Amino acid sequence: MNIAFPWATCRSLVQLMYEFVEDNYGNLRNDTQIIYHAVSSDEPHGKPMERLRLVPVTLTLLQPDYTDIFKSQGISGLWKHKLLLLANEA
Repeated sequence: MNIAFPWATCRSLVQLMYEFVEDNYGNLRNDTQIIYHAVSSDEPHGKPMERLRLVPVTLTLLQPDYTDIFKSQGISGLWKHKLLLLANEA
């Protein structure tokens, strides 16, 4: 099934989506971060996945000191540092 929308409608929808994303997530991260939707810590155990409340979490993927950590502690030290950082942010 092929559904076509008028060009003006498509343009308006794209603009609305862009504004929504910018309003809700644009100021929450920088270029080295991502927004991950994680299960809220308030949710009880045993609840079905589709009924869990998700919350946006900002996770840092890159930091300037990663090079120094890699040089001093090697790849395993860098991975440990990154995992601790991601766990604390989440």
